[in-house]
Amino acid sequence: MPLIELPPFPKTDELVGSQLHRAHQHSLAVPNEPFVSPTLSVVQPFLRKEVECRVLDEIAPYFFIFAKQRANHIDTLHEYDSTKRSVTITENPGLHLVRNYHVIYCKPIPHCLLNYDFWAQYLVPPEYASKGHPDSHRSPGKYPSEHLSIECKSALGLLRTYTYLITHESDFNVAIRVGLLPSTITYTQFQYFIQPFKSIPDAAVSPRYYYGHIRLTRLNHAVRLLRPKASGKMFPWSYDKMHWHAGQFVGRLAPPLLFVFASLTLVLSSMQVGLAAQPVGGDWNDFKRVALWFAVAIIIGILFVAVFVCCGVGMYAVNRVFVGHSVHQRWAGKNTLSEEQVA
Repeated sequence: MPLIELPPFPKTDELVGSQLHRAHQHSLAVPNEPFVSPTLSVVQPFLRKEVECRVLDEIAPYFFIFAKQRANHIDTLHEYDSTKRSVTITENPGLHLVRNYHVIYCKPIPHCLLNYDFWAQYLVPPEYASKGHPDSHRSPGKYPSEHLSIECKSALGLLRTYTYLITHESDFNVAIRVGLLPSTITYTQFQYFIQPFKSIPDAAVSPRYYYGHIRLTRLNHAVRLLRPKASGKMFPWSYDKMHWHAGQFVGRLAPPLLFVFASLTLVLSSMQVGLAAQPVGGDWNDFKRVALWFAVAIIIGILFVAVFVCCGVGMYAVNRVFVGHSVHQRWAGKNTLSEEQVA
């Protein structure tokens, strides 16, 4: 049961300072979020949305089948850049360090996690808060990892990944260029800030961060097989969309379909040559039967695929018409209600 120091960095190394909230003069504002009320009941959902990876945390115990269970399985930002893998920012924490062919998604560090007082007030275990004052500052110190909230573990895991992503000044320059860090800080300041996160053990991070970067194709296969409840679907088809229009989808399917078509064509041609070249008086009845049933199976398979494609296109069209109409009706109803309330 390792002890984790919270806040993980000293006050002198914070990268974003504290300010009083305009509407709550006696409370510190959430950095860079002026419209987030500085109360625990509001900050917790906000923080959960910023750092928690519910689907990945749920499937993590079984994900070793699909990916390497190594937290340091992460390339530096300049390596992603030099190997033509585009570093793309995402505000979805579930896509942080997810790789889709030539794109690697990275979540910028929320400004609140760069602030010492925010860690002291909201990420120290709640049982250590002042009695009857859940929004009060909690005592900095060392806490058992099992007492840390999932928001705290997710935040520690997210920041620990940056110890691998940024190891040189060139990595820091890439991070500033794509917007992963505030442009006002220097590389030296960042080094002092991130140093304590290098010693964070796996026990203190959420299960998603037992792994480094993950391929989106493998994630899609994993959610189809494991069907995590956190996805909100009974039969999830994908973790995240890989294709945004039909052309991309068809382009991806074309090579394997062409390979199957060429293979079957070669087999059928070979059977045809065999039947044409059979010796006179030879007993080729078994071969003829195999060739006949194989040809029939191919024809049935092609018809099945054609019917499947037609049904899929039809269901998609019907779904778009009815779902689109339903969404439009709900949107129109909300607008009408809003106008009546204003009146």
